[in-house]
Amino acid sequence: MDSIATVGEKVEALGADSVYMFLHPGWRQERRANRWHFATRWARYLPTTLVLPEASLWPMKPKADPRIPNCRILSTIPMAGYFPPERVALQFSRVLLDMKQNGHRRPILWLYNSEYVECFAALPAVKRVHHATENYFDFPGLSDEYLDRIRGVMAVADLTVAVSSGCAAPLRTLCEPSRLMVVTNGCDYREYSTPQSALKTFSDVRSAGNRLAVFAGGINDRLDLDLIAKMADDLPRTTSVLIGDEAFSPSKSKAFKRLCMRSNVVFLGRVDPDELPGIYQAADVGVIPYVTDRLIVNNGFPLKALEMAAAGLPVVTTQMRPLTAYSPPLEVTSTYDEFVEKVANSRRSHDLQQSLRALAAANDYDAKFEGIVEALLNSNSDAPVTSVDLSTSHTRLQLDKTSRVSVYHDHLDYAFRVQVVPRLLPYIGRALGVAVKIRNFLFRRGTIK
Repeated sequence: MDSIATVGEKVEALGADSVYMFLHPGWRQERRANRWHFATRWARYLPTTLVLPEASLWPMKPKADPRIPNCRILSTIPMAGYFPPERVALQFSRVLLDMKQNGHRRPILWLYNSEYVECFAALPAVKRVHHATENYFDFPGLSDEYLDRIRGVMAVADLTVAVSSGCAAPLRTLCEPSRLMVVTNGCDYREYSTPQSALKTFSDVRSAGNRLAVFAGGINDRLDLDLIAKMADDLPRTTSVLIGDEAFSPSKSKAFKRLCMRSNVVFLGRVDPDELPGIYQAADVGVIPYVTDRLIVNNGFPLKALEMAAAGLPVVTTQMRPLTAYSPPLEVTSTYDEFVEKVANSRRSHDLQQSLRALAAANDYDAKFEGIVEALLNSNSDAPVTSVDLSTSHTRLQLDKTSRVSVYHDHLDYAFRVQVVPRLLPYIGRALGVAVKIRNFLFRRGTIK
């Protein structure tokens, strides 16, 4: 591998002809997060398909993602409302047929959504990657069934990539150490460090004369509204600018509206992601005022911290243990008073900006992507492969040593003939019955003859 000079050559050495990424719903609306950065990088080298659980029973035609060249969106049925054998058959056959139609025989499977564990296990692949971006074992109220699916994913993945040590902690007992690595979130350093002009709306806020403390991300229950209110009270000459889609719970929504009535709190709503570098470059300080619950404190690693750093913007954040390794130059605080003090004293000094940009450059997503590709090249190709018995009413994982690249026509025939077609017949019958009734009605009305 040392003789391989470029990332493209390393990807080619994997022997793959495509990438299929299994995502959660909401891809078109979500911010440019971890999934975006890896989808764009895979698409530079291989045809990339984003598999989303959002289609009706009648499948939608795959569509090109207009934002990412060489990338398509393939919709499958959603998770809810189907018994496992029916859902597995429909999802599996949908992806398998797409592979067949596009001549993809050696894909890399890259999974975020463990509801696709059966597809992840049974579809042909040269490598299977599980990208663990959340510590679901710390989520309150998450079903044992979903956690079992994560355990199933861990059993068959060649490599699990966790975004923080907190996300990795509950996974360490589920696989060999060689099949688990921590690759923290990063940034597009060049995009955020290249000088750009700010959004006009943001410039208008700037003209009021106050210092600007900016937050861009999910405007939701993760935000500590009491902390933002304290910052507004204690720093009257600092305007807090909040950017993103609002999605508060009803109890917090009213408090947020009251907060936005303050003269030094501005809510801009959603802005084009391409505008964020210019906004960060025009601001005085970047703030990440999250609530300090256990899930965030132990696992939080927001991309925005490094994106702000790439723009040379001082960053003040609440307590998140994964970020403490980067403090300084990031300012990670543990109390309200400390947070407000750091915001008040933050300045864009030359030395601080150099340190921030050096930190961001060292965490560029290009380098992180290359590190994962190298890990895949070194992964054990003899790791167990999982097959799924589609005829059972629950997932049954059976480990064997079969080839990672298999002929899949038999699986396709089984999924369609045994599972899908019999279940479609009642729907087809109903549709034909409705069509006949409409025709008879129109005939009686004299509309048709």
